Amino acid sequence: MKAKAKLQLVVLMTCLAAVHAGAQSYPTRPVTLINPYAAGGITDVAFRTIAAEAAKSLGQTILVENRTGAGGKVGANAIVAAPKDGYTAGIFNSGIGTNLPLMDPTFKMEPVRDYVPITRAIETYVVLVASPSAPYRDVKGLIDFARANPGKLDVGSAGVGTTGHLSLALLNSLAKLNLIHVPYKGETPMLTDVMGGQIPLGFISATVKPNVDAGKVIGIAVSGAQRWSVFPNLPSFQETGLNGFAASAWQGIVGPVGIPAEAVSRINRVIGTALQDAAVRKRLDELGLVVGASTPEEFVTFIRKDLELWGPIVRAANIKLD
Repeated sequence: MKAKAKLQLVVLMTCLAAVHAGAQSYPTRPVTLINPYAAGGITDVAFRTIAAEAAKSLGQTILVENRTGAGGKVGANAIVAAPKDGYTAGIFNSGIGTNLPLMDPTFKMEPVRDYVPITRAIETYVVLVASPSAPYRDVKGLIDFARANPGKLDVGSAGVGTTGHLSLALLNSLAKLNLIHVPYKGETPMLTDVMGGQIPLGFISATVKPNVDAGKVIGIAVSGAQRWSVFPNLPSFQETGLNGFAASAWQGIVGPVGIPAEAVSRINRVIGTALQDAAVRKRLDELGLVVGASTPEEFVTFIRKDLELWGPIVRAANIKLD
């Protein structure tokens, strides 16, 4: 009887070991993350930092491969067309997941139908800055001035369809203003004009911090729902009374439809673990990025709500990408 019980125990342990081995079979080789944006940019630096840490718990190298072109479309199309074996995923951001589907009729991608959201990872905001000669120093002063001078106040952004452009459209909508959008080809020429007084206002990224600190431009408010650690002394628009004002540039990991569930689960876990690492968080904070990990289900819901939020704003402002 004892011999039989011992044999049964051995068989059971063997089966459990086999199950455990099967569960650990993914991944058996490096995993590639396609980045639709250029090497050396903030997205690239951030995800290479995250990938290097995530690889430690994944047990395999995570390679970041840049596939640039067409404002992110080339990389996005490569991600959704990738092999469905779990060894290729990619980086989606609000530009690809929200802005392009709403602004470009040739690009219609939806979460779940066309790609599998795996996890949110990070997000960042923009800050509204004013020329030092501006007659206002806060949101209330700006709104009062804009209402007294309808259609006479220009606001710059880094280009059509950017987070700055959307933030302006949201500000116009919520505050019932008629601020005029002036798109630039990047932030540098816009900042130069704001500092020089050629344009009174501009929405810009965290790169403007040294100029704000030096008093070369005036910080008015940040676009996130809460205060931003980059500008701890500046309020959010929502804090000043514009309820519902939240504009961010989010980024996360997605895979092609058909990617194995175990790959989704494992990638989600290792990215989430990496985002809790103190050194990773410090580096992301230096880049002006905020950690925002999620479950796959939460990421799906988030993207859908983002599309619902910005759809009416984009249509009302008639924002279209050429």
